Amino acid sequence: MVFHDDINPLYDLPIGESAYFNHGHNNFHLGARISPVGLIISNIEPVDCGKRMVSVTTEIVRANMIFPQNWLHRTINAENIKPFININSKWAIIPVNHLGQLRPHQEAIENEDWNFLNQLLRLRGRCPYPSLIENMHHSPGLLRQLPLENNDENVWTVLYSATGNRMKACRLRAGLHIIRDKLVYRTCIDPREAAYLVAIFNAPVLEEIFNTLRENEGYYGKYPLRFVPIPEYNPDNGLHRELAQLTEDAEDAALQLFLLEQETNDRGYHLQNHAQRNEELGDIYAEIDITVEKLFCGLEW
Repeated sequence: MVFHDDINPLYDLPIGESAYFNHGHNNFHLGARISPVGLIISNIEPVDCGKRMVSVTTEIVRANMIFPQNWLHRTINAENIKPFININSKWAIIPVNHLGQLRPHQEAIENEDWNFLNQLLRLRGRCPYPSLIENMHHSPGLLRQLPLENNDENVWTVLYSATGNRMKACRLRAGLHIIRDKLVYRTCIDPREAAYLVAIFNAPVLEEIFNTLRENEGYYGKYPLRFVPIPEYNPDNGLHRELAQLTEDAEDAALQLFLLEQETNDRGYHLQNHAQRNEELGDIYAEIDITVEKLFCGLEW
């Protein structure tokens, strides 16, 4: 959908690799497959036992199980993101040591509940390998992200949905989430570079192009990076800086709109402010489109 014009000025955009398709050691990656689903937590309660332990139930096992707090990792998947914001992330049980690395199987099963979970999920045919730990070792997307750590507030992750009918992208502080499958992500050492990329991925003027160039209906994968010539972020480029700022504006507007959608106490107030916020976000989308057009139309082919 193009907000300000029925004719897409980027319809004839030449196909070409983006500056981010092959970017040395810092490429875009597909997220981690966390399986079986019995490792995804549905409820967490603190345990008052003098240790950093928590009681959890999972989406398969409804009994309370006790695990070390550092075994719980916040995750984010495609259904947890909207354009510019992430919502409702879930937790997963991943046994790690004090360095944040996967524990060996024999160490992990010293926890009685992990041993129970390991045997139960194998008996139910949910784990194709001899242990849940070995199953995790066959997930390169998970191993690539461990240990989770980020002591630099300027390091951010940009991510977009690998599947779906519409491109969705957002950014978040790096090192706080396991990025799950159905998402494509990259770490940026400049938060404004991440914001610049988020604006491009969410630009309505590029939506038709992204959809046309994807591998098949419903799957983007890395095709937007392979066939759309996105320039590398340059902090000295005014259009790049403008797109980064528009993402920051859109993040605030999208979050406020989402919170209003959850509000049900005063319906009239809710609807009035919802329309206002929706219009505000629409104006930002229009500015993003105009800026993206200037950016791509100004490139030399």
